[in-house]
Amino acid sequence: MSFILSDESYSNRSKVFFEVEEQVNIYWRRNRRRKVLWSLVLLAYCLITANQFGLFSISDNWYADRVNLMLLDTYANKDHIVKKWGSKEEVEVFFEGSKKMTFNPLPSYIGILDKNNYSVEFVSGRSVKIFDSFVELHGYNNEKKPIILGLDKNGKPDVLEFGGKIPTWIRVTENKVEVRPNLFERIQIYKNKVIVFRYQFGWRYFLFDFDSPLRDFSVTDLVKSFFSSEQIISGKSNIQLAKEEFLNNSIWFHGRVFFALLETITMALLGTMIASI
Repeated sequence: MSFILSDESYSNRSKVFFEVEEQVNIYWRRNRRRKVLWSLVLLAYCLITANQFGLFSISDNWYADRVNLMLLDTYANKDHIVKKWGSKEEVEVFFEGSKKMTFNPLPSYIGILDKNNYSVEFVSGRSVKIFDSFVELHGYNNEKKPIILGLDKNGKPDVLEFGGKIPTWIRVTENKVEVRPNLFERIQIYKNKVIVFRYQFGWRYFLFDFDSPLRDFSVTDLVKSFFSSEQIISGKSNIQLAKEEFLNNSIWFHGRVFFALLETITMALLGTMIASI
């Protein structure tokens, strides 16, 4: 059996097809206009929000020195040298400002002057001498005279003697004088104390923390101790001691990070295996 479409039936089907096609085109054009409209609305919303949060004026408030100071902690470490004005107590030195990590005895870059006064030598060779109510900066200008900063007659921090125009790296405010000649040297003078920040390149105490008996061991000294019969801690091999001190590092948390990574990898593998079943 065969079916033959008449001309009238074929014409009706063609008419229906063109009507459907026209409706589809109309719907597509409307939908396209809606998408364009909503895209414009979304773009306007984003621009208004960015303007309200001041993102377009962020370059006006950009301080490169603050960014560099923030990034400095990613590749350098620092000691805080603190001295209270007029105090008979000796200067205190903290690693990264933590009182739990106080140097005792004082580091080799701290020199003791007469009458409980001290000198701090930076990595660059410049130095700061700390006295009862003022500090002297040596090596920061072309003149032989040092820069003197301290408390004025009113007991406020100020530049006491410079011998010229105060440079931009010395900032004087109502309650503080801050000296930032470069990234690795910083001095802050307050009404009651002076703080010297001495930066050093590298990740100090990465292997062993501040309280570890292996703290001051170099890599060479550590390897030599592995082959030595003399035990650093009685009853424990030096290799076992190094392993425990490394994993239990209270600054870098090597043990916690290692086991957290191991746990993450194990869970990922188990999840993949279960999903493949």
